[in-house]
Amino acid sequence: MIKVRYYPDENKITMKGHAGAGPKGADIVCAAASFNIYTLASVMSLYDQFSEKPLEFSDDDGKASLKVYPNEKTAGLIKHDFAYAMNGFTILQDTYPKNVLIRVISADNADQTEEETEEKEDETAGTKS
Repeated sequence: MIKVRYYPDENKITMKGHAGAGPKGADIVCAAASFNIYTLASVMSLYDQFSEKPLEFSDDDGKASLKVYPNEKTAGLIKHDFAYAMNGFTILQDTYPKNVLIRVISADNADQTEEETEEKEDETAGTKS
């Protein structure tokens, strides 16, 4: 299962896991999720010229992470672009509920430990059909 975590207060998104919807190299769910995060990273790189600090993007066999550092000029645009990307992940989750799980980590639920978040994700994943 691909687990997507969006941290709107931190302008960050992480993705980990494997969709398991097809063989490696031919998994359309994995391809769609990867395309989505790579597209977001590409768009975010356009804002680097206005930022004091460049974006942070990593992708390593089943794990991807993107964090950006907006300023007054880019904050609204970045929020808007993250919303588009999250819409893409939501469509994937709704279409492939056994393969994609989204969790939004905000100030309201940021006090959960990593283990508590994992447990809730696992419980949610177990109830999807």
